[in-house]
Amino acid sequence: MTGTPNGFDVDLSNNCGKTMRVKVVVNNAGDSPCYTIANGASKLYIYEGVFGTYDRTVTC
Repeated sequence: MTGTPNGFDVDLSNNCGKTMRVKVVVNNAGDSPCYTIANGASKLYIYEGVFGTYDRTVTC
C-alpha cells in the first residue's frame, strides 16, 4: 500500500501458483470489487477519497 495525496494505491500481485480472487477492504468507505488475478499477474487498485483507509487484502 502506498499513500497518495488523494487516497492510496494497492499493488495486488499474485505469486501463489494459481489464479486468485482478491479484494481490498477499505475502512470507512466501500471495498474494492473482487478481482480475478492470474498467477504471475498484478493489478493496481487506486482509492481516491477523503475518509477511506486501507485495512487489508482478502480472498473473495
